[in-house]
Amino acid sequence: MKNTSTEVHHSNEELVSAIASWFKAVADESRVRILMRLKESECNVNQLVEELGIAQASVSKHLAVLRNARIVEVRRQGTSAFYSIRGDSALKICGLICQTLMEEQNRIAAAMTADAFSTTPSQR
Repeated sequence: MKNTSTEVHHSNEELVSAIASWFKAVADESRVRILMRLKESECNVNQLVEELGIAQASVSKHLAVLRNARIVEVRRQGTSAFYSIRGDSALKICGLICQTLMEEQNRIAAAMTADAFSTTPSQR
């Protein structure tokens, strides 16, 4: 059975919504810092509070957002909860963004350096 135009459109809307939700979940400096820490190894809320200097309530709130977006997962051990990054997709996306930003910074720095050493005012 073929998908109708309406079904495809609805599916695209759901995909767009899911993508936007994912980016909203990582669009916070504290959440990015949490992800960068979790990239090293799993840890619990207390470790994140201590290492990142973020209040416990804020860490818990940010972890809930990341968990709801299915970016992090929790492993329970007794009364403790340990958080880790779910899969490698988030790391790949963040790595690509970092690479792009670094390339742009290098391009700007090279242009500024070339401009700073130009010999005539018209080249500035």
